[in-house]
Amino acid sequence: MNKWRREASQHFSDEMGRFRGAVSVSLDCFFQSLRSRMGTHYTNKPDCDNISKFVCDCLSGVAFRDDKQVVNLSVRKFRACGSDCVKVTVKYLK
Repeated sequence: MNKWRREASQHFSDEMGRFRGAVSVSLDCFFQSLRSRMGTHYTNKPDCDNISKFVCDCLSGVAFRDDKQVVNLSVRKFRACGSDCVKVTVKYLK
């Protein structure tokens, strides 16, 4: 988790880690697959709930103060070529 937290901290300012309001988090997860199946939904492990818990825990103190601030969460899994990755979008709500 420390590696992910360090990586995430490079994309967020210190003020964001102290943000106390509601946030919306969107995760687009891409997993390596055969070219013939690219673009289709990825139905293997890891589970969406496990991905979201891990990512939100890593973002706590970095993108927002605590993961209890997440009021909207979207997780999608896709097959893709190349290495596995997760695109994270955080929206600060008023």
